[in-house]
Amino acid sequence: MAETLNCETSELKTRWKTLRERYLKELKESQSKSGQSAAEPPSWEWFESMQFLQPFIKPRKSQSSTIETISPAEDNFVENAECG
Repeated sequence: MAETLNCETSELKTRWKTLRERYLKELKESQSKSGQSAAEPPSWEWFESMQFLQPFIKPRKSQSSTIETISPAEDNFVENAECG
């Protein structure tokens, strides 16, 4: 795929990881917790396209309840990046 897009493999791996993380963040934010009103649907434009990941998502055991966020710079990098 790297050759097809004329990109470095490491660059594609980084972009894919960022997309996956953003999808998981949007998914988590869209799910309402018990006792709360229904959450708003995700506003990220690629959320629906990334739904194919849903069957592969497994909850992880965590030691904290903090959510890892994607910085605006990373988000901008993924959405506006072009290879070549």
